[in-house]
Amino acid sequence: MHRPVMPPNSEDSQLTKEEATDLEPEKVSGAQRPRRAKWIELSKILFSALVLVFLVTRVKPSQMAAAISEADFSYLLLALAILPLNLFWQSSRWWLLLKKVKPEVSFRESFQSTLVGLTLGLTIPGGVGGWGKILIIPEKNRATLLGLAVAESLSMYFATLFWGLPALAFFLFGKLRLALLIMLVFSLVIITVVLFRKNLYQTIYPLIPFKSKAADFGEAVKLLGVGKIFTILGISLVFFLTFNFQLF
Repeated sequence: MHRPVMPPNSEDSQLTKEEATDLEPEKVSGAQRPRRAKWIELSKILFSALVLVFLVTRVKPSQMAAAISEADFSYLLLALAILPLNLFWQSSRWWLLLKKVKPEVSFRESFQSTLVGLTLGLTIPGGVGGWGKILIIPEKNRATLLGLAVAESLSMYFATLFWGLPALAFFLFGKLRLALLIMLVFSLVIITVVLFRKNLYQTIYPLIPFKSKAADFGEAVKLLGVGKIFTILGISLVFFLTFNFQLF
């Protein structure tokens, strides 16, 4: 004997309709994502093109032609050969920092962000333009990204002092031992700053005028362990050597 088939409950059918209605916006938003990604890519290309045009218009064609005619192309080819290595060091350093905030970030995204920072750094003086690399990183907490960018800049300052102070001492006094002594002392200073960075930050924090920005930088520094900081410093030291060899 067959049981009578009960008609569907009106509440269940209504719930099903509501669920179907709730799913429709997700489908629409999913369809809009590729279109939004295309617009983002086009905006990046347009921005890069505008910056390139701005740079070209600032240089006179006659000056460019004179510089090209007097250039030694053998050195130019050597410098171009080293350029990918320099970009690799910079992108790797920024990638290691970004992974503390966004573990899923790819090296390609870091490379693109580095190129944007280099482009902005050419137009905005004082190294501030290089911090523009955070603009293309999809992250809500921009303050933390800015703190990481500042930490990266500080690593380059340390690298510059590490190589520059001994070189300056050797140039002025011609004593290799003095240069090596300065390098040793500065290395101990860097190690001390890294190991006691939290205590140092708490000491100088009350003296900082822009405490909100300093707090963001402090949060970014807390994300970095001792090993990560020394890795970033090591990359900066190697990058400084390759970059100056390229200029030489």
